[in-house]
Amino acid sequence: MVYYSNGMPVPDAMVHAVGTTMATESPTDTSGRYMLSELPSEDVNVYPDMATPGGSAVSALDAAYVLQSLVGLRPFSAQQQLACDVTGNGSLSALDAAMILQHVVGLLPSFPVATACNSNWVFIPDPGPAPNQALIEPQPGANSCTAGALSYHPLAPAVDQQNFLALLFGDCTGNWQPPLAGAVARSAPLASAPVVHASQLRPLRGRRLALPIWVDTREPVFSLNVRVEYDAAVLRAVSARTIGAARGAALAVNTADAGVVRIALARAEAIDAGRGPLLLVMFEMQSRDGIAAPSVSGQVNDD
Repeated sequence: MVYYSNGMPVPDAMVHAVGTTMATESPTDTSGRYMLSELPSEDVNVYPDMATPGGSAVSALDAAYVLQSLVGLRPFSAQQQLACDVTGNGSLSALDAAMILQHVVGLLPSFPVATACNSNWVFIPDPGPAPNQALIEPQPGANSCTAGALSYHPLAPAVDQQNFLALLFGDCTGNWQPPLAGAVARSAPLASAPVVHASQLRPLRGRRLALPIWVDTREPVFSLNVRVEYDAAVLRAVSARTIGAARGAALAVNTADAGVVRIALARAEAIDAGRGPLLLVMFEMQSRDGIAAPSVSGQVNDD
């Protein structure tokens, strides 16, 4: 069986068996189970891989978890350390949090460790006992990777419970869900959320305008994911920055696509959203005719 760190089964993984004289493979079913049959009694290595993307599992809250870990506010398990080391350099730093935010807003399509490993996933052997069995622990790196595997010298006639634990690079919260359970790609527009909203556009010097963004919640804010849509015929997004209680938070902003600004914010300590706007998005007027208010949607933490 192949299962995720939150206990969910992992469907659509491919489990490979490579021996001295043969190679075969088996996909996992919806319960995460696989079966490799008619294997010869010889030295065999068994390992999974997976091409399915991670969907919405990686969010700005994962970056907040990394920052909290760095300052001692959140202890990380060995699995979280492995999943959140997206640089692949063997340790956690603020750079891992920055890269997660860049990934969320589309500035970093693939983490360095995922590029080096040619996969967004890492698999840890977690088997029941079997004759002649050896565990090969995964060793992701910035430039090369050793995949997690089970090795048999030689393979016994029948073994079961040869399980693997799956981790998704960047998913520090462990909230991944199988696609069949309704996971939605983060690249889709964010559903409108009433707690995230904008004030009116404020005129500045020259042809510039500022859009303050607020969060209405009494809950502590550790991360924020915002999408701003605007009329690219009359406005051009220039930049975005944190203000008020959010000053000093880690921030990633993508203004590359005309008509859309994507923003991800994270901080280790809670942000008091009741003290005023948290973000300021800057625009430049392309035309003075018919400037419509941009629309704003967003997610606070992972809500």
